[in-house]
Amino acid sequence: MLLVLGSVLISNAGWGRSSAAAAGRTFDATTIKPSGRALTEGGAWGVSQNVYRAKSTPLSRVILQAYLGALPVPESRLKDAPGWVLTEPYDITAKADDATADLWNGLPQAKKVAIAAPLLRAMLEERCKLVAHTVPLEVDGYALVVAKSGFGNKGLHSFLSQLGELRDRLLLG
Repeated sequence: MLLVLGSVLISNAGWGRSSAAAAGRTFDATTIKPSGRALTEGGAWGVSQNVYRAKSTPLSRVILQAYLGALPVPESRLKDAPGWVLTEPYDITAKADDATADLWNGLPQAKKVAIAAPLLRAMLEERCKLVAHTVPLEVDGYALVVAKSGFGNKGLHSFLSQLGELRDRLLLG
């Protein structure tokens, strides 16, 4: 069994501020408005230059990105959220400062969103008055680990290296 930080609870109780909000790290400018378009499957989102954009995206997707990263995470991991958070599409534009834009430069999309995650948390707390708490979740899984004696030969090392690169390309865009 693996212990994975997995579910996000939405609550009305005060659980404190995120580290980004506490440190004063926020987007320079943000707009959040209901989308005039129909909800598409998960919406379209990403980082381009110095702007995070989400078009026709349910807030649930942005919440999951902010708290659990950019990987595809099922919305069932979001607990106690009102139904509209899952179904109402929103358009979000959030402009980052130059230092954050420099960090994003040349990175794959998933890493850009990972850097944006604390800023997204601060934005959701400030603009949407979101209060969220992550809780550990047990899931079945397997872990591929290197034996104590190390890799058996260079061929295996090369294979695992290529497998890691393939995983990064698939997951990180």
